[in-house]
Amino acid sequence: MQLSDSDLLKFAVENGIIDMKAVQEQINMNERKKYLDGHKFRKWKGSGGKYYTYLPDKTSESGRKLLKRSTLESLEDGIVDYYKEHENQPTFHEVFDAWVEQKLKYGEVKLQTAQRYKSDYLRFFANSRISNMEIRFINDDILEDFVKSTIHNENLTSKGWAKVRLILNGVFKYAAKRKYTEISITRFMGDLDLSRNIFRRRVKDPKKSVFTKAEEYMIQDLAYKANDVISLGVVLAFKTGLRAGELAALSWDCVTADYLRIRKMEIKYFGDDGKEVYEVVDSTKTEAGERDVIITDEARKTLMRLKRLNPFSKYVFVKDGKRVKANHFSRRLYRMCKTLHIEPRSLHKARKTYATNLLDAGIPESIIMQQMGHTSITTTKEFYYYNNRAVKDVSSMLEAAICPKGNQGNQNKKYSFNG
Repeated sequence: MQLSDSDLLKFAVENGIIDMKAVQEQINMNERKKYLDGHKFRKWKGSGGKYYTYLPDKTSESGRKLLKRSTLESLEDGIVDYYKEHENQPTFHEVFDAWVEQKLKYGEVKLQTAQRYKSDYLRFFANSRISNMEIRFINDDILEDFVKSTIHNENLTSKGWAKVRLILNGVFKYAAKRKYTEISITRFMGDLDLSRNIFRRRVKDPKKSVFTKAEEYMIQDLAYKANDVISLGVVLAFKTGLRAGELAALSWDCVTADYLRIRKMEIKYFGDDGKEVYEVVDSTKTEAGERDVIITDEARKTLMRLKRLNPFSKYVFVKDGKRVKANHFSRRLYRMCKTLHIEPRSLHKARKTYATNLLDAGIPESIIMQQMGHTSITTTKEFYYYNNRAVKDVSSMLEAAICPKGNQGNQNKKYSFNG
């Protein structure tokens, strides 16, 4: 009969062939040697007969702290105890990586979002004091100092601070569940006293927010004269409010006579070789982003032009046999603005212009939300609406609203306030 390995070991121990106490002592000796061999700081005997060395300390500027003992053996005991205690204790950076990987593993975020987290980490955390600290050593005072110094040194707006806060919340909640930290990030954020004056205030230039009707017509006219795929894509953005990533992913099987079925979008991420990868995925930016966008006659005309340019392609926007990437639309719009001598703006401003036009036209809020892919009209009004009427048009509206009908005769008279 052939015994298993476990049965053989049991037989050897029970019959005194193997001394388990001696085995354990050898294991302990090997472990002790491993820690002492890996200790990078020198050990020395001081003039008073005491023994000294340094231990790593990521909380100090020097990155080390002094250890003193009365004998060499007790000094080495202290070294071994330190490394045992600190073994498998993750740094803030390591917890961040684990948090992001978990979110990707369970599909909580898209790859594009995860890479945005990593980009924000590089900007705000990578060179900070806390990045390589063991997370258990980060206390409320250290965290508050990090928050306020980052806001100040990076000259952050409240929107920029929101990016930092998102990562802090995610990392510390992940760490707390695994007993890596005793900090309650929810309590910390609730107690954090941040004056509004600490944030840089963004002064929004109305000229850079949305396009006026006149500018929109100029851009459309230029695009129709050029009659190329990318320029027509810019026009379609003005007529439908689609995001650049939605335009780039739009295929002809999602185009009907009455609406565009938005089910896909282009994402950008960095491959293993560090190069940018552009990919169409079967999802949208948000759940509400999956929608049917009703189109107008102007949008249909633009789509017919595109169909004539690419009658057999899978995607609506194809140039030289290749699908047009999302960033090409913003680049083209920027160039068109330069040509027309108007303030250059990104394609996202075309989307904001579309939302503004719908709100100004009195379109029901439920329809606007559907067209934009928003879950709340508050989002549309707060972040997408800007007055895009020309000054003279607004002046005429105010004149009609404020002045009695009989006193509007001079509304077209020109005035000069500069002599």
